[in-house]
Amino acid sequence: MDTDSVHEAKVSLEDVGTCDLDVESINTDLVVEASSNGDKSRELETAGGILTGVELDLACVAEKLVNLSVLMMHVATKETDFEAFASSNDILADSVEKALEFDFLSEILDAETMELDKLMMNIQKYIFEVGEIISSNGPGETFMALEEKLRDSQESLKQSKDQVSEIRAQSAKFQRTFSCLHGEENCKL
Repeated sequence: MDTDSVHEAKVSLEDVGTCDLDVESINTDLVVEASSNGDKSRELETAGGILTGVELDLACVAEKLVNLSVLMMHVATKETDFEAFASSNDILADSVEKALEFDFLSEILDAETMELDKLMMNIQKYIFEVGEIISSNGPGETFMALEEKLRDSQESLKQSKDQVSEIRAQSAKFQRTFSCLHGEENCKL
């Protein structure tokens, strides 16, 4: 057994579960190498490391969702202000500032939601990889514990996706409001 292959199969927690949106730091070659060597303990270590990273990334997603919910409430308040001045025929410097602020904040909300979608797609990929490792090793007490953690991660990801869908729908409503009140579209609010 080559010592280099053993070294490459280890997963460092520094590489997994960072809260930056570059989840590609998890080396997926580890999964292939561990599987090709057939060493269940290394596969277990690899799957456990990836799953730990997934759990950390899901915690990051949950935190971002809380922050996006607060931002969404703030944008909704700005939307109310924007609708109020847009319905009046008085164009004041303050009105233009409110319109720009509403537009800017709603664009930030939209961009952050798209970034969160990308992160969750990567998390989904890693959940699938761990599922593949577990299914390729068959039943076992240790892998059953990983299966339970995997199911919890899948459920958490599903709930996060549902929340992101709600935020995305609200963000689209904000964009329609801005477009409608500026005469860019014929629409009903």
